Amino acid sequence: MAEEIEQNDGEPKLYELGFLFDPAIPEDSVTVELTKINQFVESHKGTIESSGTPVLRALAYTIELTKAGKRLKYSQAYFSWIKFRMIPSEISALDLEFGKSNNLLRHIILHGNTGSVAPAPIRYVKKDVASTEIGEVKKVTEAEIEKEVENLIASTNIATANVP
Repeated sequence: MAEEIEQNDGEPKLYELGFLFDPAIPEDSVTVELTKINQFVESHKGTIESSGTPVLRALAYTIELTKAGKRLKYSQAYFSWIKFRMIPSEISALDLEFGKSNNLLRHIILHGNTGSVAPAPIRYVKKDVASTEIGEVKKVTEAEIEKEVENLIASTNIATANVP
């Protein structure tokens, strides 16, 4: 059993890394920081499959961090991601490396999906209801209504003898 775990541990698995860079980094230097992240992954025997270009985005909520004794608040950050393969035993060491980086606000490492991306959900479109124009309204007299009711009663074969 222990041998099976060691064999499975030696097989590289797919992971995804999502991270936020400090928005104070000059736009020119963001690609340099991304290169450093790629080097972290490769130094831990990882192979990068794909990555996203860092984009400055507004955050859903303010992130508060303490750096050099100062409380800093961030409402935007550079977001990027990397998809890579790595031996599972190296992931914890890689995670520690990211924790030491001063320019990373947050990061998360997820198990990657080897399959294709899930298809978009089917969206139903409501069709327009055909408009019906109301023609001329025909006035009906009480005599016509009574006659129609009697015809309906006669057609249903209800015995009127038992009706009080």
